[in-house]
Amino acid sequence: MPYQGVEEQRQALVPWAALLVTVFDGRHVCAIIDTSFDAHAITMQFTEHHAWIPSLGIAYDLGIDGIACH
Repeated sequence: MPYQGVEEQRQALVPWAALLVTVFDGRHVCAIIDTSFDAHAITMQFTEHHAWIPSLGIAYDLGIDGIACH
């Protein structure tokens, strides 16, 4: 079989591809936040609100407060 071992090589590349995507995406998000964040604002920024269990009135909120920024 001329292609023996190809599957093993492909499987070995999966963790490296995942790492590359994670690093690229993380840097992209950090760059957007760094350029858009207003350090002088006293409110939460980049906020999200989603209903988790609407029938019980349970939701979660996410945001950046800027305490550790800059």
